[in-house]
Amino acid sequence: MITAKHTEKLEKSAMRLTVTVEKDFVQKKYNEVLNEYCKKARIDGFRVGKVPPKVFENKYGNEIKMDAFQKIIEAAMDEAWKDESIAKPLPYAHPDLDEDPDFSLDKDFTFKIKYDVYPEFALPNTSNITIEVPQCSISKEDEQEEIEELRQRNAVIQDVKDDAKASKGMLATVNYSELDESGNVVPGTSSQDFVFEIGSGQNIYKFDEEIIGMKKGEEKVITKTYPADFEYPELAGKSKTIKVALTRLREKILPDLDDEFAQDVSEKYKTLADLKNDINTKLARELDDLVKAKKEQALLDELIARTTIEVPETMIQSSLSMRLEQMAYRFGLNSFDQLKSLFASMGKDIKDLFNEWRPDVEKNLKKDLLIQKFLEEKKYEISDEDLNAEYAKIAEETSRTVDEVKKQYEKPEYQEYLKEHLLQERLFNELLAQVTVKKGAKTTFKELRKQ
Repeated sequence: MITAKHTEKLEKSAMRLTVTVEKDFVQKKYNEVLNEYCKKARIDGFRVGKVPPKVFENKYGNEIKMDAFQKIIEAAMDEAWKDESIAKPLPYAHPDLDEDPDFSLDKDFTFKIKYDVYPEFALPNTSNITIEVPQCSISKEDEQEEIEELRQRNAVIQDVKDDAKASKGMLATVNYSELDESGNVVPGTSSQDFVFEIGSGQNIYKFDEEIIGMKKGEEKVITKTYPADFEYPELAGKSKTIKVALTRLREKILPDLDDEFAQDVSEKYKTLADLKNDINTKLARELDDLVKAKKEQALLDELIARTTIEVPETMIQSSLSMRLEQMAYRFGLNSFDQLKSLFASMGKDIKDLFNEWRPDVEKNLKKDLLIQKFLEEKKYEISDEDLNAEYAKIAEETSRTVDEVKKQYEKPEYQEYLKEHLLQERLFNELLAQVTVKKGAKTTFKELRKQ
């Protein structure tokens, strides 16, 4: 069928594959399609299946050629992909015709397709690397914040009196929506029975301060102007009018800080001192993890600067789309059209958002590709002993039994995830052992967590 084929590398990890199909196969495939049409066609003056091919060609010649054209390309590509020397497309990279081919029945048929492949690149030199890591330690305030968070989790929640006014720390249930200049609800911006703690800022429009003083059953129209560096780009630098209805108001009754409170948190604690000791142990472990993550990030940044990786466009677009889906979920929207409408109401286009996200997305993809390339070269193996050691470690950190942890990871996909984690951990331990670490600026544990 295929008489010739060759590949050509293009920019951004794209590939062009040129394929030539012999004319005998072209004619054969065309005749198969024509006969199939003739069997099923209905034309006045002829019984079904009895239409002469010439009659059908005169009437539907272009349609038959296009159908044959597609089937020939599909058959040729099925054969071409069997050639191990030809790089295969990425799973989400759909091959496209690179240019309109000359399709004729009386000669060999040549066509070109373009598609993205896994990028090829050389691993960077890992010697003489110096990274800087911030200095941080656990303070008494950090310990107190953790205890306060536990008190919040163990608080008793109860409705306030009908005439009580909303104040910081209360739980508010609201219905809200954005209004346009005419006072109409902007499509895709409404939310019903939304619950948040006043003062936490855990609502998109940040109307905490504006509802303080409201009573249950009251409604308020709020106008807010957001700074240019606001955390949600779709609101940054804009003024919005929001209608908020307070439908329920509850308060937290916090437990006293004593031994009984510690016992309520977990039966493993007998005294408040036991709880505090465990909190300090967990904070120290988290600090170690955060510092290690900082080292890994700094190392990756340096390694990326030492190599050239052309990230395929389809890989970038796939990651951008995934991030958009996550944003839709955060907004409580269940369709792309709803999110698109929301952006249109703000005078923005999703393309603008993609352009804003693109540098960060491309950088993260380069890091992922680099890690996978290193792992392919290192050829590490994860043994059953390695897995059992990790189960024991997780069990100790989460106060569970080893059997409980094993049960959590019994599904094959979860085990693969854990193995991938261990592979990456081994890689970073090996690479970081060669790195010089300098002390950076001092920072607080809270700031390090935010980063």
